[in-house]
Amino acid sequence: MEVRTKPNGENFRIHSADCLIVPMHIEHDDEGISPIYDTMALLPSTEFISQVAKKKGVEAPPKDFFDKTRLITRSGWLDRLVEEYFFERVIASRLGEDSLRFFEEHILIEIFRIAAGSKPKAESVTPSEDLDHVSADPIVSRALRFIEGNLFDDEP
Repeated sequence: MEVRTKPNGENFRIHSADCLIVPMHIEHDDEGISPIYDTMALLPSTEFISQVAKKKGVEAPPKDFFDKTRLITRSGWLDRLVEEYFFERVIASRLGEDSLRFFEEHILIEIFRIAAGSKPKAESVTPSEDLDHVSADPIVSRALRFIEGNLFDDEP
């Protein structure tokens, strides 16, 4: 996709690994360059940005961060959050405002993290890898891996 801003005429070519932040006051045109049109507009208010930063205890980007058009790298986590948010809000329409607020807050937090240049927390392959006792006892570790690997098998 290509996005052109007005009046300064900046051009941005956006790929699947990118995210473009376009402030609400910036007039722009976008043009898909493939048959798949994958665009979603998120328009958080300045008040919401401040609330999320304060409530979640995270450092918000500088106040002028959202005043300028910026091309940032889309993390895997941001991609998943936006995909789930879109599905729940537009397609399924089954979640209430509180549940949708969870996605909205975490999308912003991930944008804050990307803006700060922080590395994402490494994700574990299985939930048991986060447990303290797993690395201490190889038998427990093997048992948990077996249980997790076979938990949803259909075969008896």
